[in-house]
Amino acid sequence: MAPKDILENIEEITLLEKQEIILQHYHDGKSQRAIYRETGIRRKTIRKYIKEYEAKRVTLFGSQNPSGEELILRYSRETQL
Repeated sequence: MAPKDILENIEEITLLEKQEIILQHYHDGKSQRAIYRETGIRRKTIRKYIKEYEAKRVTLFGSQNPSGEELILRYSRETQL
């Protein structure tokens, strides 16, 4: 599926869901370019969410080492507030 086709489906999801999709791919070790190719989400948007995530990661989790899914869920809940 081409990125433009994926973008049509992304418009139907919430911003929080988009954020979770980006962070899940990022946590899986994918580059911003790879995330763009797979999702069609603009690289500028991907960069923004990753930058915010990295900035808050230490504050939210300290020295704990939660699983990738738990990291993303906790971050998403925190940023909703």
